[in-house]
Amino acid sequence: MERLLVLQTILFACGLTAGLPSPKAFWPLDGGDQLTDTSGNGNHGVNGGGAVLVADADGTKAGAYEFTSVGDSYIEFPNNGAYDTKDSIHMLAYVYPQGTFGPIFNFKEDAWGVHMWSGDTSHFVRFTNRDTLAFTDALWEDNVLELNQWYFISASYNHNTGEAKLWILDSEIQSINIGQIELATNYEARMGVRTGDSRYLSARVSCMQVYDRELTPEEILEAESKCKIGTGLPPAVAFWPLDSDEELQDTSGNGNHGVNGGGAVLVADADGTKAGAYEFTSVGDSYIEFPNNGAYDTKDSIHMLAYVYPQGTFGPIFNFKEDAWGVHMWSGDTSHFVRFTNRDTLAFTDALWEDNVLELNQWYFISASYNHNTGEAKLWILDSEIQSINIGQIELATNYEARMGVRTGDSRYLSARVSCMQVYDRELTPEEILEAESKCKIGTGLPAPVAFWPLDSDEELQDTSGNGNHGFNGGGAVLVADANGTKAGAYEFTSVGDSYIEFPNNGAYDTRNSIHMLAYVYPQGTFGPIFNFKEDDWGVHMWSGDTSHFVRFTHRDTLAFTDALWEENVLELNQWYFISASYNHNTGEAKLWILDSEIQSINIGQIELATNYEARMGVRTGDSRYLSARVSCMQVYDRELTPEEILEAESKCKIGTESVNDWPLGQC
Repeated sequence: MERLLVLQTILFACGLTAGLPSPKAFWPLDGGDQLTDTSGNGNHGVNGGGAVLVADADGTKAGAYEFTSVGDSYIEFPNNGAYDTKDSIHMLAYVYPQGTFGPIFNFKEDAWGVHMWSGDTSHFVRFTNRDTLAFTDALWEDNVLELNQWYFISASYNHNTGEAKLWILDSEIQSINIGQIELATNYEARMGVRTGDSRYLSARVSCMQVYDRELTPEEILEAESKCKIGTGLPPAVAFWPLDSDEELQDTSGNGNHGVNGGGAVLVADADGTKAGAYEFTSVGDSYIEFPNNGAYDTKDSIHMLAYVYPQGTFGPIFNFKEDAWGVHMWSGDTSHFVRFTNRDTLAFTDALWEDNVLELNQWYFISASYNHNTGEAKLWILDSEIQSINIGQIELATNYEARMGVRTGDSRYLSARVSCMQVYDRELTPEEILEAESKCKIGTGLPAPVAFWPLDSDEELQDTSGNGNHGFNGGGAVLVADANGTKAGAYEFTSVGDSYIEFPNNGAYDTRNSIHMLAYVYPQGTFGPIFNFKEDDWGVHMWSGDTSHFVRFTHRDTLAFTDALWEENVLELNQWYFISASYNHNTGEAKLWILDSEIQSINIGQIELATNYEARMGVRTGDSRYLSARVSCMQVYDRELTPEEILEAESKCKIGTESVNDWPLGQC
């Protein structure tokens, strides 16, 4: 036992676990296994008569049992000792609360063994003493669940630490120390009804599991993966693709098809889309109105989402009440804004407004949500929550038509493209937001490069971006056709004065505001220019060639320095690395990257970049630090890329970098 504890300590110290243990009880509670205990321990459930197997229960792949808040609506689980865990326990289940608090898993059908309850918006557990059924302090979290949604909830007790915990999925939401006790788990268990207690459960339940120790967050996720619940995206209450396929149709099936005010233009080949988008051109008739037959009058909670390509003027993305202030989400410049207003009076709540979070002429999946149970209002960009405030519990002014582009009586006409407008009647999770985004036909991935030199034996010094800035060799840069690890070679810079490539700049890669420079580099020992704007001075410059990665962003008019980013000892000689450096004008953030990992960042403020010059690789005139390295696949973009986009940029290279599979076993 002592050796096992030592092993567990080592595993946890290294961020590893031994994986999910075998359950002591597992009742799928679905249309396949029904009440069978699939753990192999033989404690098959018995229906009290009124627990109903709902084969097509919303959000499940195989159904669930529904408890209807009546006296015989329960399941009893016999206990032959297999799930009498005594010391530690973890109880887990998928629950779809429908309004009435009652037993999810209650040891001892007519008394208070260990018991986990839910069914309304709360999550509750109490761990009781084995011999006396004496209470310990309960754990009870109110208003953490919404009705008619699936949640994977659980409760754990760890005898070694004395810690009792409540969980929603892999997030610990409450814990207290109740000391070291023996648990009252030596009884049958009930779901739905406790004899002598009129609080009958109103909920659906599936995938009930019991383990004899507290699980880690990773193990909880593994336990959840054994369930047949499809907890994903609920049906949209309104969905307007706003593209050349569906135009203004409401594809939710609820019939609220949009009406064009006359000046909203369907741009069939809108940049970055697969099927076009509507463009709003900042004039008075450039709008779409969406009638509301009540289907998207969500009243309590809401999530509004759309793809937006801001072009400069702040205006309505989705504004309930065409001539006043129902709930309204606005954008179109670099900001993202929402205000949730009161239903009867249109009285304002505090607005959420984030400036300088978008760049013009780029696609963003933006959204705003309000959760009535918690009172939380939130702004999102894709699956990242960027602002939240609590505005209390209100009824929403969603009982009107909605407008996009123009609010009557307001001269702030939207300048933007919009596609894929969706409305849901509850706040979505980050995972569900991603699922909603996947229904859109926007190709938000990698933008077109403003310069791309493959620097290989196929393309040599050609600029394949189409912008015509083909490189020329100073004489000593050598095309190594079979450069180690490449599929098509690379250019080698041999640390002499003519071993360079110069890239003319006709303005196509004069990015000025934001930039991302990327290249495959095989350092061979001498630090020098990978990409240095201004061949004899200090424009923006990214250097490497030894074991370091360096960038400095300089001012356009004066070439004045900003703080450099320099990471030493992050590369090894004679290996290929996809390195890059980025500057985001909106945020002021400068960053160094190796592949998709950000390794350093600083804020240098909002500057205009010295990118209005030719660029050099290998040698900067007047500087004796000549590069010793191989380089391939030099790319420049006019904005900071996301980690996912960096990987997409890397996939365009012909470097065959092999995986590292000889990790040192003596280290974590």
